[in-house]
Amino acid sequence: RQLISIKKQLRDWRVAIEYAKGLGYENIALWGTSFSGGHVLQLSSEIEVSAVVAQVPFVDGMASVRAIHNVGSILTLTFFGLVDRAAALFGKSYRLPIVAEPGKRAFMNTPESIRYLEIIPEGVKWENLAPARIALEVSFYRPIKVVKKIRCPVLYVVAEGDTIAPAQITLEAAKQTPKAEIVKFDGGHFDGYLDLLDSYVEEEHSFFTKHLLS
Repeated sequence: RQLISIKKQLRDWRVAIEYAKGLGYENIALWGTSFSGGHVLQLSSEIEVSAVVAQVPFVDGMASVRAIHNVGSILTLTFFGLVDRAAALFGKSYRLPIVAEPGKRAFMNTPESIRYLEIIPEGVKWENLAPARIALEVSFYRPIKVVKKIRCPVLYVVAEGDTIAPAQITLEAAKQTPKAEIVKFDGGHFDGYLDLLDSYVEEEHSFFTKHLLS
């Protein structure tokens, strides 16, 4: 339960895009945030679309892991990832918290990470746990390696105080993207879902209007 699978998520995206293309729509745009912000970059390097918004995107797993964890923490997560991979052979799993406060074991435990819980709607059946095997994959997921292949306009929405998807590496990805546009906000990774939501939406709406309706 609550398995995070990069391969399966990308597969679902590809099916959805191909279905939309099959309906005959002239303009198809992709919008992704955080982890899926990396997905839309990866996918638009493979599939022709009209425009992309990558909001605080996960562009380099290696950079994000190094930003969040020290060497000891990385080794610990790797160990539990291997434990979970072994457990999966017997139909079981070993799960870790997705977010936690600094110093506690979790996939994300920077000072701002706990704000993730603020965006979970009340009443939603969701657990702050995921199988640890994702720790074995995430460092090797690097959409930054393919952004130079993207041919459509891409809006990078960057949070300058982001401790999960570091702004510096996101700006480097934008630099390598042929038709990149950049908007920066003074905030952290989760402010775009909370305090800065309206500001993010305004910029993204303007971008899509310019490239899809003009």
